[in-house]
Amino acid sequence: MDDEMNDDLDDEVWDEHRWEEELKHNDERVDRMMRLREVYSETNPPPHDKAPETVQKAWYWAMDDWINRQMGWDEFADEMKEYRESGEADEEPLSFSEHDPEFAAELDALAEEDDEDEPFGFDDWHDDPLYQETEKLAVVVIDWSKRLPDSAGPEVYEGFYINALQIGAKVVNAHASLRFESLDSLGRRIAMLKRALGYANQALEDLQGLKGGPFVTDDEYQEMYLLTFEARNAVALAVQEARDRFERGGV
Repeated sequence: MDDEMNDDLDDEVWDEHRWEEELKHNDERVDRMMRLREVYSETNPPPHDKAPETVQKAWYWAMDDWINRQMGWDEFADEMKEYRESGEADEEPLSFSEHDPEFAAELDALAEEDDEDEPFGFDDWHDDPLYQETEKLAVVVIDWSKRLPDSAGPEVYEGFYINALQIGAKVVNAHASLRFESLDSLGRRIAMLKRALGYANQALEDLQGLKGGPFVTDDEYQEMYLLTFEARNAVALAVQEARDRFERGGV
């Protein structure tokens, strides 16, 4: 009986709410992994950045193995250990992604797909008109951040700056769903776009809090507010369009 119920759940179409629940669980997993990384680094300080790459890899692999086992992913940890012991991993360059793990995973997925498999005609996420709308904002915000004085603190970098850039990051996540023609993928797209919309609304609020302060001139405020407002509206429209398609069964 339980197996039959599980089969029914597996066959269920995931709407935006089901995807939001799954994304929340994923956030919790990522947060736990980041906390575990901090714990490991405190008890096993990383080698100096000028240390031989073999030393840096050994430290990183040991940390990776420990985190996977703390997360309960013993089988995956064993597979990775076998892969590294085979010597194949030695040929890979050591690199650490500075992106949101969710964002980095989507970029990797996009890079692996063939252009001809793209159902909606986008060569890649750079060509998505919605992403291009958010990119206008990102370019201006990054340029503005380079002019900020050293005194700029968390109210800038943990507020408007991060939230403004996260809009485009979540749009890229949503774009990945366009590669699959299914109701499940539309549900996921809506959930990701709603995240982008949340960041856009928060960015507008954060920017209003900076108005008239020492970090934003009147001209900078006007330009960034307009771009954030336009990005927010574009995302909101995309949410409604995706919902309409979902209600029509994906057509």
